[in-house]
Amino acid sequence: MSSITMNSGTTAVDGRVGREGASESWATLIAGAGNVVDYAGTGVVMRLSATATLNLWAALRRGVFLFDPAPLPAGAIIQGGSLSLYSNTTPSNNFLSNLVLTNAPVTAYTSLITADYALLHAQMVEHGTARVAVSSLIAATRFSFTLNAQALVTFQSLYDSGNVFELGLLFDWDFLSTTPVWVSGATDDITIISQNHATSANWPILTITYRVGKGHATVTLKGTLGNSGDTVTADMWAVEVFT
Repeated sequence: MSSITMNSGTTAVDGRVGREGASESWATLIAGAGNVVDYAGTGVVMRLSATATLNLWAALRRGVFLFDPAPLPAGAIIQGGSLSLYSNTTPSNNFLSNLVLTNAPVTAYTSLITADYALLHAQMVEHGTARVAVSSLIAATRFSFTLNAQALVTFQSLYDSGNVFELGLLFDWDFLSTTPVWVSGATDDITIISQNHATSANWPILTITYRVGKGHATVTLKGTLGNSGDTVTADMWAVEVFT
């Protein structure tokens, strides 16, 4: 088994899309149209915010992490993977939330638009084996998701077609369409370092483990001739090599 690690790359972006500036029900907030977007900032800020009016909400953001097509060898079969993110803050956790890793069917790979807010909620598929509790996040510390079986199937298809790997990040209340317990005027912000940050060591990291399928592996024989004119003879068998 072999593995590679990937940052977002030169074309695919990290960012967030959201709906905010209102005072509305949870159902309206999660199903409404997006009105804010950022894919050039140094941090992907997830936000969940309540108004001071009972059971009305002010803001919700959804995260996006895109990775250029994977530089895997021909015939690679994806076996596993993980997404590692760097938390730049210790959030308040007013709403006892978890973070859910999902698919990210955004409009384009090189930019984000407000319409992507609705797309991230339209056909959500969980891509992590477990959710990450907001209470576990600590400033200047990485946290990670392990890709689940559905994510591996999706990523294999994206790799085979030469497409970008797409991952989204939602609060569990958003993913489940369940209203959080309202806390007057409270806001939870989670700042996650993006690929635009000056410190590349803190960028999002996607790790993919893979093996090479039958008919694609190669074997190279290396050696040194004892004397000029010597020959090397080798017997070869057809084998399936797992790297």
